[in-house]
Formats: sequence, structure tokens, C-alpha cells
Amino acid sequence: MPEHRIHHLVEKLILGRARPDVDRWVDEPYKWLKARHRILRHDPFTLFLKYHDDPEGFLAGLLHIATDFGVSKFNKSRKNAKRKKRKSKNKRRRRR
Repeated sequence: MPEHRIHHLVEKLILGRARPDVDRWVDEPYKWLKARHRILRHDPFTLFLKYHDDPEGFLAGLLHIATDFGVSKFNKSRKNAKRKKRKSKNKRRRRR
């Protein structure tokens, strides 16, 4: 999960201003669920129910979800690349 400052930066770039209220609301379940907090409030339908009268808040929520998803994918790919690199080093050592 990226820090809120990353979410704020993305929101400033796309919306022109950060929406910390949206970020806090979307990530509030982290207090109870920790890493599994994305099972709550990280879907477009829930965001629409909460921010149906605030289009900018809705877009900020969608950006929050997209940023979380992108950072997670990036971190997983980095972890897999490191694992493959370690595996290939171990294979070379065994051959010697």
C-alpha cells in the first residue's frame, strides 16, 4: 500500500488538488483489517454510494484504487524479479 503522500501527488497531478478526506475514508478499514483492508471500500460501487453527489470525490476514490493496484503490481513484479535473480545465482553456484 502506498503512503498517502503518493495518493495526494497523483490526485494533485490529475485533479488539481489532493483529497485527503477521501483517502482517509477509503483506507479507514486498515485499522481493523491491516493488509486485507482492500476488501472494503476499494470498489467503484461503494465509492459511488458514498460520493454520488461529489464527482471530484468519486474520481479521487477511483484514483486511490488505481494507485493502490498499480503500486501492488509493481511491488510484486520487483519481488518476482529479485527471486528469479537469486534463483539463477544459486543455479550457477551449483554447477561449479
